[in-house]
Amino acid sequence: SPVAVMFSTDTMEIRLPLTDADLRSMRIPVGFTASSSNPGPVAHITNMMGGRLVTWDGRLVRTEASVDARTRLIYGTVEVRSPFAATNTTPLAPGMFVNVRLEGSGSETLVAAPRSALKRNEFVYVVTTDNTIDVRQVTPAQTTADEVLFREGVADGERVIVSHIASPHQGTRVTPIDRAPAQETADESAEPQLDIRQ
Repeated sequence: SPVAVMFSTDTMEIRLPLTDADLRSMRIPVGFTASSSNPGPVAHITNMMGGRLVTWDGRLVRTEASVDARTRLIYGTVEVRSPFAATNTTPLAPGMFVNVRLEGSGSETLVAAPRSALKRNEFVYVVTTDNTIDVRQVTPAQTTADEVLFREGVADGERVIVSHIASPHQGTRVTPIDRAPAQETADESAEPQLDIRQ
């Protein structure tokens, strides 16, 4: 049997579970490895010891290249350098239970729109204040059968076209259905009347 177990004091690693949403919000892929150009998200590690909150800082330096088939979680590794340094009032010792908060993995504001607002899977037709079309190329953060969520590209409160439009062009003038005046005869030169949501 071993007489003693030795640990390195240069770095301490913490293995933690991450969801797909966590990786997406941090823009970190499965199988990520930190580099000089992308050192990884900052991690804040905390623990209550002796009735006071102790903190350490580290970084998420890698994620595993596989997904747990049972839990659907991806495991990542946070690295804390010099956990026993004199600058740390309390050393980060092996076997401790800690809480880890990764920057960028907190809640974020997403803008929701009807699923039909997403055209050709990459465009949204925003109706400006003067009722003209602003064609925007977007990358949805998440889509379902009923709605699409945007992290950027569409602001909260903006109006988007959810009905079909044959030939959309930047600057095309439109008339929202709820603002269109009643007409007994069709006018071929009239502006397109569209279902627009806010």
